[in-house]
Amino acid sequence: MSDILLVSLLLAGYSAFALSQPLTPVHPSDVVRNAVGKIIVAHGDQHEAKLATDVALKVLSADNLDVVGSNCSKSIGQFVKDLQLFKHYTLEVLDSWGKPEAGILQGNVVWSGRQYECKNVQEASFKGQFCGIVFAIPPNIDPLDYLGYQGISMGGCFPDTCSTEDVTLMLNNTFKNLSFPIFGACPDHVQEWEAKDIAALVVCCLILTLVAASTLLDYIWSKETEELTESSDQFHLLHSQHQPKPEPEKVHRVLTSFSLIKNTKKLLDTTQRPTDITCLHGMRFLSMSWVILGHCQLFPMTYCDNPTFVANYYLNSWSFQAIGNAYYSVDTFFYLSGLLVAYLGMRTLKKNGGRINVPLMYLYRYIRLTPPYAFVMFMMVTLYRKMGDGPYWETLWRGLRTPCDKYWWTNLLYINNLYPENSADECFAWGWYLANDTQFYLFVPLFLFVLYRWKALGLGILNFVLIASMSVTGSFSKHTNQQPPAVAYGQLAHIASMFSQSTNPPGSLQAESTPQYSPYMADLYQKPWCRIGAYIVGMITGYILYSNNNKIRMPKWAVFFGWLTAAGACCGVVYGLYPTLSTGGALNTDLAAFYNAVSRPVWCVGMAWVTIACVSGYGGPVNAFLSWKGFIPLSRLTYCCYLLHPLVIWWFLATAETHFHFSIQFMIMIFLACLLFTHLLAYAVAMAIEFPTGELMKMLQERGQRHVRIQLPDEVYTMGKEENDNDS
Repeated sequence: MSDILLVSLLLAGYSAFALSQPLTPVHPSDVVRNAVGKIIVAHGDQHEAKLATDVALKVLSADNLDVVGSNCSKSIGQFVKDLQLFKHYTLEVLDSWGKPEAGILQGNVVWSGRQYECKNVQEASFKGQFCGIVFAIPPNIDPLDYLGYQGISMGGCFPDTCSTEDVTLMLNNTFKNLSFPIFGACPDHVQEWEAKDIAALVVCCLILTLVAASTLLDYIWSKETEELTESSDQFHLLHSQHQPKPEPEKVHRVLTSFSLIKNTKKLLDTTQRPTDITCLHGMRFLSMSWVILGHCQLFPMTYCDNPTFVANYYLNSWSFQAIGNAYYSVDTFFYLSGLLVAYLGMRTLKKNGGRINVPLMYLYRYIRLTPPYAFVMFMMVTLYRKMGDGPYWETLWRGLRTPCDKYWWTNLLYINNLYPENSADECFAWGWYLANDTQFYLFVPLFLFVLYRWKALGLGILNFVLIASMSVTGSFSKHTNQQPPAVAYGQLAHIASMFSQSTNPPGSLQAESTPQYSPYMADLYQKPWCRIGAYIVGMITGYILYSNNNKIRMPKWAVFFGWLTAAGACCGVVYGLYPTLSTGGALNTDLAAFYNAVSRPVWCVGMAWVTIACVSGYGGPVNAFLSWKGFIPLSRLTYCCYLLHPLVIWWFLATAETHFHFSIQFMIMIFLACLLFTHLLAYAVAMAIEFPTGELMKMLQERGQRHVRIQLPDEVYTMGKEENDNDS
């Protein structure tokens, strides 16, 4: 069909817009492009959509008995006979089929039908199997991977005796005169337990056993301690009797390291010392919430039935730029990480006379960071599949699992942002952040040692790296002709809006061939040479706080000017592009390159001012809010929240029986629900994996030589006060 070809050309031609930084490894540009594709398909293929009205009766007919296998043929034949008798189950089968709905011009071209109504049909000759029907997909694409994401698709109810091949044969035999093929996609809803699934279940059982046993021991010992303290004489007597035992305290700590009681108390401890940077707790939690908010608005674009509304809202609502530009929340985390390693690292170097055991420092960090990461990734490719069902659940899970079958090891080596080259092949795709942060951490000992020995040289090196990163980013952006992400999304949204409102889309929207660039040049989002700028700004800020003992005196005019400049810079970064994107326009190449180069460091400079002002006593209500003690426990869960939140969002979306209708009220509910469930799951993983690992690592540090004990925490897994205590 010419219209389908036009859609493909348009999407290919405008793929250049999507070469900008995504909020997540599941590139937002791809999600937006898919949504635009739905709208264009709906505009160009309304007459094809009408064919779905009587698809069920035509497909499940006697005309297809000779093209399918014998078992499938028998079930279809019996269904035809029962339909003539108006048996109730035949009406349920027909009723469960997807049918064209209102809102086709708004991109509603995925008609899921009713999966559970189909599966509830359990006749002897017809046990319901829900299959997707996909129209006109690109060649060499598995229909199951395409189902519901782009183009016209619908759900159909078939007997479970029919295979995917049988369904495809029936569809194409029914609609022989169409100029494009139709494919069936029948997910395997009978989820067999594989060896790795059983292994994951065993791991979970072992961990739960450890937590239960450790919690029980902790409870018993705490009760015994309470009884002993009631009689000081008895306590001293028993204490003297136990003196010969070797290190009973350490044995106690090991056995209670998995205690839910102990670790929950540690999580809820809000005690703070004068040297703590208290505003970071609020910054960390709010940044994590911003990440979740951005993803809660981005991921649903694949599952909504009115992407035109989303496009128009993005173009017409300046306030929505806080969502479209939510990827700056990630830069805040890079900034916090750099700040902490510099601030705490310099204090520890001073305490230890400048001595660092670099190999052990790397080893401690790897052991501390990897167990929760590996656990969540392992659960994702195994038991996560068992936790949901729906027309698109299998498609989602396959998309998560397939890259991990080949590239899981790159995540454990923290090189997944560099290999594989194509980010679409990346396992646990949002793990790119951890890879970047780990790679930055490799240079931390060098940066800190030079700063400790030669202040001017150290600051010079940090500034050189910052300028070099901005220069590389700007150069690559100009060479590949990339627009800022917000502008690129605005162009795609403008295309969607034009196609949904016009009966004759302008011919000027023809595709243009664009050169292909290496991902190492074109990817301005995941590559470390483009992201280290935020980390360096954090390190410089941490060093400033360290060298001034958190006491930076400023006149009132400087404080006023600092707050005004920081607020203006951050608001300009987030909202400044709205006049351009609202019209679907573009910046000139040089201006776009400049924005891509400096926007992240500028944002982090604004965060640096907030930190310095709050620590120095010029924060006022901002510091009072960010330093609220209620943020402390929540901030300690940010690492596990980051690991888990995409899985929570996708669970909400992909287990739904139908696509949802996008509205601001609905998205607020999705965000709040995902925020709550993410933190509940994060608490469970933190108690079972992260906190026990941290306690054991702390004990190993205490056994080492004193100069080894340098703790350079990463902001997403630091445990607040306990980490600072180690470094004071």
